[in-house]
Amino acid sequence: MGVMKLAKKNNTTPKLLVVLVVLLIGVPAATAPPTALYVDGYGIGGNYSTIQAAVNDAGPGDTIFVYPGTYTESVNVASARDGLSIVSVSGNPEDTIVMTPSSNPCFYLASNGVTIRGFGMDGSAYYGPNSGVHAESHNNVIVNNSIDNCIFGVSFGASGNNYLRNNILNDTYPLYHSYSQYLENDIDTSNLAYGKSIYYLVGMSDVPADYFDDPALIYLVNCSNVTVSDLTLENGYYGLFLYRTNDSIIENNVLSNNEYGIYLEESSGNTISGNNASDSDNEGIYLEYSNGNEILDNEVYYCGDEGINLEYSDNNTISDNTANENYKGIRLYESEFNNISSNNASCNEYPGIVLCEADNNTVTWNTVLETSDGKGINLYYSSNNTLSYNTVNDSYSKGIDLYSECNYNTLIGNTVTYNECKGIEIDGTHNTLIGNNVSYNGGTGIATDDSDAEFTTLIDNIVNYNGCNGIRLQGSNNYVEGNTANGNENGIFLGSCYETPYNNTAINNTASGNIYCGILLRYIYESEVSGNTADQNGVAGIYLSECGENNVTDNTVDSNGYIEEGIERVSLTASDESNKESNKESCKKNSEKTTFKLGFDLSKLFNLFTSSSEYPSAGIYLENSYDNNLIGNTIENNSGSGLSLTDSEGNTIYNNYFNNINNTYLDENPLPPLLGIDAPNVWNIDLTEGENIVGGPYLGGNFWATPEGNGFSQTAEDEDEDGICDAAYNVTEDGENVDYFPLIEVPEPEPEPEPEHVRESRSSPNYIPAPSGDNAGPIDAVQKKVVAGTETHFQFQNPENGVLGVGFESEGYSGMVVVRVEGADEENSGSVDEPKGKVYRHMKISIGNERFEENLDGGYIEFRVPKSWAEENGIDPSTIALNRYNNDKWNALPTEMTGEDDGFYYFRAETPGFSLYAITGEQKNTGAAEEAEVINPVEEDESETITGEEQTKDEKSESSPGFEGTFAALGILASVFFVRKGMFK
Repeated sequence: MGVMKLAKKNNTTPKLLVVLVVLLIGVPAATAPPTALYVDGYGIGGNYSTIQAAVNDAGPGDTIFVYPGTYTESVNVASARDGLSIVSVSGNPEDTIVMTPSSNPCFYLASNGVTIRGFGMDGSAYYGPNSGVHAESHNNVIVNNSIDNCIFGVSFGASGNNYLRNNILNDTYPLYHSYSQYLENDIDTSNLAYGKSIYYLVGMSDVPADYFDDPALIYLVNCSNVTVSDLTLENGYYGLFLYRTNDSIIENNVLSNNEYGIYLEESSGNTISGNNASDSDNEGIYLEYSNGNEILDNEVYYCGDEGINLEYSDNNTISDNTANENYKGIRLYESEFNNISSNNASCNEYPGIVLCEADNNTVTWNTVLETSDGKGINLYYSSNNTLSYNTVNDSYSKGIDLYSECNYNTLIGNTVTYNECKGIEIDGTHNTLIGNNVSYNGGTGIATDDSDAEFTTLIDNIVNYNGCNGIRLQGSNNYVEGNTANGNENGIFLGSCYETPYNNTAINNTASGNIYCGILLRYIYESEVSGNTADQNGVAGIYLSECGENNVTDNTVDSNGYIEEGIERVSLTASDESNKESNKESCKKNSEKTTFKLGFDLSKLFNLFTSSSEYPSAGIYLENSYDNNLIGNTIENNSGSGLSLTDSEGNTIYNNYFNNINNTYLDENPLPPLLGIDAPNVWNIDLTEGENIVGGPYLGGNFWATPEGNGFSQTAEDEDEDGICDAAYNVTEDGENVDYFPLIEVPEPEPEPEPEHVRESRSSPNYIPAPSGDNAGPIDAVQKKVVAGTETHFQFQNPENGVLGVGFESEGYSGMVVVRVEGADEENSGSVDEPKGKVYRHMKISIGNERFEENLDGGYIEFRVPKSWAEENGIDPSTIALNRYNNDKWNALPTEMTGEDDGFYYFRAETPGFSLYAITGEQKNTGAAEEAEVINPVEEDESETITGEEQTKDEKSESSPGFEGTFAALGILASVFFVRKGMFK
């Protein structure tokens, strides 16, 4: 403490006496007694002219009295002044005012136990962040002050156990804290903000709704079972703040013009419903480290950041909320196992729904419309999420964007249309898209971002009338089945521009009416293109560029190559506004530049197609492609040629059906062979038994027809009627391309009677429709590569239907296979009756497509049943079994229990095939044991039919007429007894 100035009205005589007494009696002085210091603003009579000067000279426990006046300063109570009191002499905040000239607070408290009483505080001299009182210490007393025009009235840093009474806080944010662990302060309702009481509850339970009387803001700290309803909370930093508060109800409140409307930290089991949180500078509703809460049916508008935001918060339900016209609608950051369902997150500036480093969440049945400057739904660094049945339309950028290392996500049944750029873009691996409608978008419908996006599975999606490609996948191990890609620039584009992707599969897709190509492959190797329909595309049905060792089989390629006739396109715009049209076109161009940024210039390809060449288009077009197999394709009615080979060698082409005006075109001036390949194309295989494409008994070459009926196979001879033309067919006039076993049609045999039970055809067994009605069931699906002759096990993680695994051995097929388990209610299982016993669950198991299932000879199914179900229904676990519905009846399968844990019984059943199943169990016999029936021999009917040796009776029998009857009766009695005891089962 500095040199003490003498203050007026301060009598020093008592102090001198005390010092003299201490010296005389020899007692050491431990601590100087409290001192009173005075501040009058002028320094008259030894007083201080500033409060700060007095504080600088004060010590612990001293009191500084401040006379009325306006003090333009920021008072810093530094450390080592614990217990210091600064009070106004008048006690009237209106005549003793501290006005801070800077961003520093009027009073900054770094010492503990400081008292600030009776001051007016004003921050209007400086426009910026400041406080009336800011404490970085504990146990302070702030009483009877009035604070105006500051950003924060009273703010706390590392400060707790403070005492506030009778303060008037008319500031932008009356209360603010930096560290939640110091929230246990004593603040009662005598503190007012904008004329309303501040409710600051600590450690209270069972608080009813009528406890709160017109509050300005509410803090709930370490509380439980509190109800806050039908209140208006506005103009606070937090309208309503919950810290470690559980099992409470926050409903039907209006929260406006707060920094945060509703803020939960480390709070669980709460229900936030029916609130209107609008005009928050940050979030309308914010959860941090808060689990197991329900956020239901709230309206959140005009928030500067997110409408609803979860950070580090798990297992929450966010449902039926409206989060519109915010910066972002709903956001999850490092939060898991949350359910985001049936919300409307539209007209936000940036994504309607965004997941950042957020895994294992479910986002379903949400509506995201008209994102003005961003994406509809955006995931980044987020994995194992399920996005299902969401509607995402009219976003300025992409509809759904899985951006940067998003892996193992599943998208089912989403409608993604009329977005300015791409519909869905994927950056990551092992993502699955099933049954989505991705149409009328300005760029590509579904696209992977780069060649690292592997193991992408697309099944039964509708991808129509997009401004660029319908589907564009880069990388390896991608699987595309049962999709419809019509009316795009290109229907399905698989490949890269500098990588060499391999093991891609495109089967059973429809690609029709696209401007250029139905299916376009670039730099693809060791892949399968099978069972697709590619018709009425402007240039080519199937086009391979610089591809090798692929199998192109069983495709229907019809009426392609008529680009000069024009293709009717559906408008890509969702609005007639001219500026939106302009933006869409601009975005489309940017999207195309991004799509082909690796260097593949499609314009060269399209110039080739539309040039004045004699054959500018084809059904199937190969360019610089080698060692591919073209087998079993139907190629007819195509303009240009059925099959065009440009600089392509070493390909094997057999068992195809050609019916075009020009069936083939081979470049007469080939460029140097690709990668040194110098092998002719092969147009047949050795004659092999097996049904060919026109029903003949042998596989050999191709069927060569023309629409006029004068094709080689239509006019050739077949004297031995083996389905092979008697003469070879020169594919080219130079004799270098010869089909030695061209096919010819043979008369169709008389049709055999159709069997009584025809197996249901499944052209696309992996289609997963949107749930409808009460009979819809859950769906589990998993994809894996199958190797012929090797047992393959499919494992389901967190199954919805109880099936944990399926195993089988494919006899003759290798490739990617999807196994799907689809649940159904008992009332609509698809069977005509019910199996024996109590049904736990019905489900249908599908393996690949119908043709693949013909390769199977049975398999096994692993499943589990909850112990709770068995206990509730009185089920004997030893009777639980898997039943298969086949040939119009239920058959119990051999089932064994393999184990159990606290929650489940585990089983394995052998199955001869895959179809409809039911898991059943039989109830325990709880009644008394049935007593054995006692039969009196004399009452038994003696008349009986005797057969065999019993018909021969000896003398002894005749002499003892009652013996045999008694013995027989005893035998019957014994038989009845043992039957009753179950011995003769």
